[in-house]
Amino acid sequence: MVLSNESDGWKSKLSPNGNFSVHDLRVIIDSKLTAHRPNPTVWLRLVSLKIIVFVWRACIDRLPSAVALGRRGISVSSISCQFCNGGIDDSNHFFLYCPQVDDSIRWNFNWCSMSWQNFNSVWELVQFAATWGNCPKKRKILLGILYGFLWCIWKARNDNFFNNLSASLSTLVDSVFTMVFGWIKHRGNYDNCKWAVWVCSPFDII
Repeated sequence: MVLSNESDGWKSKLSPNGNFSVHDLRVIIDSKLTAHRPNPTVWLRLVSLKIIVFVWRACIDRLPSAVALGRRGISVSSISCQFCNGGIDDSNHFFLYCPQVDDSIRWNFNWCSMSWQNFNSVWELVQFAATWGNCPKKRKILLGILYGFLWCIWKARNDNFFNNLSASLSTLVDSVFTMVFGWIKHRGNYDNCKWAVWVCSPFDII
């Protein structure tokens, strides 16, 4: 052993300069534990931070659905969808594939004068809305409607699961109408933001 007069320190092969840092170790740990997706968070100033985080969790399949809880070792009474009982209770099913929800999302697309497309995941649906069209203002409205739809579906799912309350198609649609209009009215900058115009065609408020 050769001793020197230099002060003691930590050396590491994780950093280019050979000096140990907690940050470099954290990057390695996160790379093994975190699911990486290209820019999974689509920010929208119209929407509250709580709902942005919720949509981000839906995109990376981190919502506490029955299937997700089962994967974590938590015992659940059933993994069947709370709306239709014909599928499994996971994010992609109750947001995209459930027959009870399908009518609602198609109605929202028709309200926007858009044709419904089939999406394989919530992430694909959000990315479609985030890159749709050439008008940034219309794109923000579409994203706001989509975020409001996903949030209302999640609330209806939880009401069904925990409170045994069933939401009809008209109730879900009205919830999206009212919630998103409030966001745009108070957080947006649209010249013709009136309720009568909004319920007829959301893009006419521009």
